[in-house]
Amino acid sequence: MNRCDIFIAGAMKCGTTVLYDWLCEHPDVSGCLPEAGADRGKELHYFTLYQSRGLEWYQGQKLHPERPHWVDASPTYGDLCLEQDCLERIKEYNPEARLIYVIRDPLARAISHYLHLRRINRLPEVVELNAEEFFNAALAAVDSADAEDSLTVLTQRVLSFSLYEAKVRQLHAVFGAERLLVLDNEDLRPAQVSETMTRVWRFLGLNEHASPQQKLVRYQLGTAFSEVSLRLQGRLRAFFGEDYLRAHELAMRLGVGPGRAVAADAAVPLRCGMRRQAATVGRAGHVFLDGGSNDPFGMYSADGAWGAELIAAWQFRLAQRIALGRQKGWAYWHLIVPEKATVHAEHAPYAYDPAAAFGDRLHAALTPEVRQQVVRASGLFRQRRAAGLYWRSDSHWNQRGAGLACQLLCARIGLRVPDQLFGRGQRPVPWPADLGAMIDSARREDGVWWEVPRHAVRTDANALVERHEAGGGNDVGLHVGSVVSYRNEQAPNDVRLLLFGDSFCEYRPHLLTGYLAECCAEVRFVWATSLDLDVIDAFAPGIVVAAHTERFMHRVPDDTWRVAAHVQRVLAARPSGAGAPR
Repeated sequence: MNRCDIFIAGAMKCGTTVLYDWLCEHPDVSGCLPEAGADRGKELHYFTLYQSRGLEWYQGQKLHPERPHWVDASPTYGDLCLEQDCLERIKEYNPEARLIYVIRDPLARAISHYLHLRRINRLPEVVELNAEEFFNAALAAVDSADAEDSLTVLTQRVLSFSLYEAKVRQLHAVFGAERLLVLDNEDLRPAQVSETMTRVWRFLGLNEHASPQQKLVRYQLGTAFSEVSLRLQGRLRAFFGEDYLRAHELAMRLGVGPGRAVAADAAVPLRCGMRRQAATVGRAGHVFLDGGSNDPFGMYSADGAWGAELIAAWQFRLAQRIALGRQKGWAYWHLIVPEKATVHAEHAPYAYDPAAAFGDRLHAALTPEVRQQVVRASGLFRQRRAAGLYWRSDSHWNQRGAGLACQLLCARIGLRVPDQLFGRGQRPVPWPADLGAMIDSARREDGVWWEVPRHAVRTDANALVERHEAGGGNDVGLHVGSVVSYRNEQAPNDVRLLLFGDSFCEYRPHLLTGYLAECCAEVRFVWATSLDLDVIDAFAPGIVVAAHTERFMHRVPDDTWRVAAHVQRVLAARPSGAGAPR
């Protein structure tokens, strides 16, 4: 008896149909007989749903009896393997069988599952619920294990089918590393599919067979993430994320995932939807800040804390600063530093409208008099994003991004930018970004470092900078309140510029502070979002710029804040020689 020896064991909505079609194109592999009216006989579900039909019926489902191999792609074999002994029955049926298990971004899989349920229209209560209502009900019922109504059972199944780790463990326990291969849906995309199928043919012991179908648009799976709100996407990713991460790690440790087995302490490549602490991995390896005190993804919704009340408060503060500057003899400019997610929505793990970012909504709502003093960089940054303006492994812009912001800001203010400011003295650097380290301590990114500044010289630094530099570490407690001054005898603009900003500016000269120091005769940088009027009066600038990163705009700054008092408090709390708090 020529028994089925290749099984695609799920998961549902993860690309099993695509993989089945490609395998069936191999001249040595048969698919299954289609049912009447169907174009393929992919899902037999014999070992989970239809074993009562008997082995003779199952053996009769082979489409091409003359071919030596036979593939059965039934997602229930993986999806239900923790509820039934279907894997044991498959192994008893054919001890030589090989299984392929395909997983997918768990949120994408769950939404596709929900849309599938709506299409088949089995339960009116599902059809009556939109995706937002369905998944809110699903999350609410997670702790209600005793609920037995059909809707609760169904919502919990949609969630459970997107949890993979325990299933990978069970698949391995029954079939071992030699007869199990775990793939990700991303491995089936055109950019990776050639390498993936080479691995598949090798796993099955078959000669390679290229298929033109692998490049067709109809095989490029997509998901309507916009079916659910941004906040609900975040809740679902938090629910799924750790399991997805552990499933990938487990597959690699067991040697059944993509590539070779890795040691227990080795770094495992991450996938879309991974989340640890405040970091989330999106598409193409980009890491985004998610969570923490700033709620960065919350700002793409006009509801709640990022809504009309915050916009009104900012309108008042900006108008106040502009009026004060005119009274005191300096021009005030406000640079809205775009969040990475505002520029690179295509790489983010959630679906949202980047044009709904708080900075864009604020800029549109300002009165014309205030708006003309506010520099909104998001539009230009989105146009130029292909140039790589942000680190992949962090939320910060890189030197290209800071340089573009400098050009934009100077153009709006009316300052000249010196020749050969950007890209001078390039050298490669490995970037140990903070967010990347949250996910993988060994995560590094190869980048480019430019020599900035060229002519500007640092002339002064306050006690916090001196303490920071003497300590040699990245003590975040010494950042706010840092003050440095630069003088440039060859600057193209004879102007004194006072810059208030944060880590997108830096007291060190490699970002916006250093670029502006090359443009202006004197630049003083204060690490703060608030304006210190004492510092302004002492420096007597012609221009005051506040560079405010979007995610930090959830609070309107208090301009009664003073650097001197803050520094005194910090130094009193950190005696000389004391390091960062543990």
